[in-house]
Amino acid sequence: MTQELAAAKTVALTTFRKDGSPVVTPIWIAETDSRLVSMTQPDSYKVKRLHRNAQMTLAVCDTRGNVEPGTTLFEGTARVLSETETVNAVNAVRAKYGMMAKVMGFFYRLRGSTDQIGIEYTLA
Repeated sequence: MTQELAAAKTVALTTFRKDGSPVVTPIWIAETDSRLVSMTQPDSYKVKRLHRNAQMTLAVCDTRGNVEPGTTLFEGTARVLSETETVNAVNAVRAKYGMMAKVMGFFYRLRGSTDQIGIEYTLA
């Protein structure tokens, strides 16, 4: 695992549609137990794409998901975590992003969304 990804504020996660076309999503990522993890809504499209195809890429990006030319692209696979494993992932992301994670959680709850699911990233 690279410290570059673990230290980044935002990472571009690229997943793939059924037809193979890439979809780039900016995500928050954290390190826990020497693993890269993130959290998201269980019904998000990135989770659906990862269930079909675990292949993905990660790259450091800005908050809009724009990757600078020449940025290292990390290939690997992603795995949706169990409920028990999700607790560690959510705690790691909340610890890294602090108040911003609390604010985002507040807006998710306003929308009626309370569930979170963790994703683990394994680099090739």
